Amino acid sequence: MQTLQSYIKKSDAFKAFLKSTKTNFKVEGLDGFPLFQYAHMMTSSLKSKLWLLCPTEEVARIMFSFAPLVKGCPVLYLPSTGKVLYSPWDGSDKDYEQSRALGALNTTQKALVITSIRSFCCPLPPKSSIDSCSISFKVNDTLDPISISEQLTSGNYYRNSSTTMPGEFTIRGEVMDIFPYGEDSPVRIYLDWDKIEKICRFDPISQIVTKELGHLTIQILQSEQQGALKPCAITEYLSKDDYFVLFGDKRLESSYNSLLLEAKSLYRQAYQADHDAVKPSDIVFNYPSFVESLTGSTTVLDISGQSLDSYKIDFDGPRSYF
Repeated sequence: MQTLQSYIKKSDAFKAFLKSTKTNFKVEGLDGFPLFQYAHMMTSSLKSKLWLLCPTEEVARIMFSFAPLVKGCPVLYLPSTGKVLYSPWDGSDKDYEQSRALGALNTTQKALVITSIRSFCCPLPPKSSIDSCSISFKVNDTLDPISISEQLTSGNYYRNSSTTMPGEFTIRGEVMDIFPYGEDSPVRIYLDWDKIEKICRFDPISQIVTKELGHLTIQILQSEQQGALKPCAITEYLSKDDYFVLFGDKRLESSYNSLLLEAKSLYRQAYQADHDAVKPSDIVFNYPSFVESLTGSTTVLDISGQSLDSYKIDFDGPRSYF
């Protein structure tokens, strides 16, 4: 790790970035963990977010899998819902996972944000809806189980006799279990009449408490909000000082063109269902125009040796054939 960091710091590409974060660079030879480490070190030198834009969702997940290996700046992952374009919000686990990520973006000023071209260019819930759907629970606060139960139900949660799956909740006397969408474990809230006495994580299989919490925030998108979730572009979540690393110029372009073809193929069906359906050119964020407008970015080239003004980085080291 130290050798890799030292090599990155000494590279001409990283020195040029430190000298001017308001310039567009091209780089050859970055991939895998070295690319992730490179982007994370760049983030440490910024006062805002750095977006690592990947050509596919699979590549984005692989990049995010390196997050536990580094310390310092937080690493966020903005996932795709996995749905085709023109699909409505239906409160699925993937919808909530993306909403939670957007909520984290709203409350984080500096971070490495990893996402795919699909997540970046597809419509997103508006920022105002994400901000208004968070509900916090804190020890010693008051809580009305009936009111919370109604909110959970309208937000596509299901009341069950036991809570073992995301989207389920249970009320047993003065104990309330909730398994938030997009999380790995459920929470148990102990009440003393209408006052929160204790909040804990517990194992959904054994039902044994594993960790005590002081507070908890979950998202509950109400059914009456769903109609108000008119799509917005990613620009609503961007800041003017954000920096961008574009991983694979040709692959990003190909993935974007595939999105446009998908939108065109689905538009007729969407128009028949609703004559006010958004046109394909409007439902997909204009990525080529966005790239042209950037004043702070690093483009990682797919093909080496075809750009005279690119920085070359070699992580392979010398090889012996004997």
